[in-house]
Amino acid sequence: MSPPRSRHPLLGFEGRMGRVAFLGWGLPVLVAGRVALAPVLLAFSEEAPAVSPALLLALAVLGGAVLLAALWALLALIVKRLHDRDLSGGHAAWIMAVLLFAGLIGMPLDPLLDELVAIFALGLLAWLAIVRGTEGPNRFGPPPASRREG
Repeated sequence: MSPPRSRHPLLGFEGRMGRVAFLGWGLPVLVAGRVALAPVLLAFSEEAPAVSPALLLALAVLGGAVLLAALWALLALIVKRLHDRDLSGGHAAWIMAVLLFAGLIGMPLDPLLDELVAIFALGLLAWLAIVRGTEGPNRFGPPPASRREG
């Protein structure tokens, strides 16, 4: 089964994306995902506030839905950025695994491991955002609109 096709940058996995577009779409997606994670973690924490369990559950479900949408969007952005570097989108699997693990920082893990994973995750995001894509067309299509001649 092939991945879904969509022209919207946050939905589909085909084509290429430049650095500026990656930052422009990626930063809000990362923030939305991090904000959506809060009610999910709060609902399952021992220090949940004294509010209605139904309200807590509703917030957790809503936060979970937003979190899943943000993860999908982030995956689509990473795949397109990898395509711009002429790399297979399959590399997005391990990049997402590192980012997800880094998102668990603050959980009761080894502090040194937390810091190393966070630094590695930030390095990956910086590499995706800073390193230029391939010049001209590659096997994933023409260059993003910002680099096309004409």
